[in-house]
Amino acid sequence: MKYAGSNEAAAQRVKRNIARAKGSIRKKEYLKAIKEAKLAFEARPDCNGLYGQQRVEIDFMLEDFCNTFSANKGILELLDRFRIRHKPFIAYNRGAVTEIVTKLDILSTRLADHLAEGEKRLQAQHERDKKYWITKGRHCLQRGELPLGRSHLRRAAEEFGNEQGVLTEIAEMLLEKDLLSDAAELLAQARELFPSDQRAYTLGVRAHMTQAEWDKAEEIYLQALKVFGNHAITLLNLARLYMKWNKRDKAWEYARMALEKNPNLEEAQEIMNKAG
Repeated sequence: MKYAGSNEAAAQRVKRNIARAKGSIRKKEYLKAIKEAKLAFEARPDCNGLYGQQRVEIDFMLEDFCNTFSANKGILELLDRFRIRHKPFIAYNRGAVTEIVTKLDILSTRLADHLAEGEKRLQAQHERDKKYWITKGRHCLQRGELPLGRSHLRRAAEEFGNEQGVLTEIAEMLLEKDLLSDAAELLAQARELFPSDQRAYTLGVRAHMTQAEWDKAEEIYLQALKVFGNHAITLLNLARLYMKWNKRDKAWEYARMALEKNPNLEEAQEIMNKAG
């Protein structure tokens, strides 16, 4: 025996999910609409204890949805794609709710598979495009066609730079051909997007050190210390930088910090002796 409260709750589930399904259809979110509609129809048998206006209202909403769904242009295109010829696809009848649920379930599965396959094709094309532009840029650099190679790699960076490792890979190619400013710019973007990419720090320092841009290299080292912690080698590298920059006080201090972290770093002691 069902209680009035359970019937009322089921009715609310029907109304809520039908309203959501209609909204999803308007947005052309068909898979979502089908799943929401399925929930509504599954709740219909639990409304059998309702009578009068409430029951009429529930059945009207479900029938109206069936008519709207079966006549929707986007749904009809999907049905045609899947070679589902039965029309209308769903027709409301209180005694056929299970059949409607089954049809919606089948369509949901077919559509989900279709969307997954489409996404798989898009991803494969995406990877092909990325490989094409990076490879094309690399080959141009190897042939000495630096402006063209730079252009191709710039395009790859713009289109795929939001993916882990891409900017760093491109920047390393540019560094090898002494395109230092371009490499430094991309590496700065890489550090901003992917703060844990250690290679972006190492290569960034290299790009700036090669140009004697001590202040920019210092900034990267200090950023690395904040992100990764006070590692002995990073502290030692910073001490080396300060020696080249002729900032002996700072060189001595960071060499001392490196030696505290790792007493076996003979170079840190040497820097302290030279800077002291």
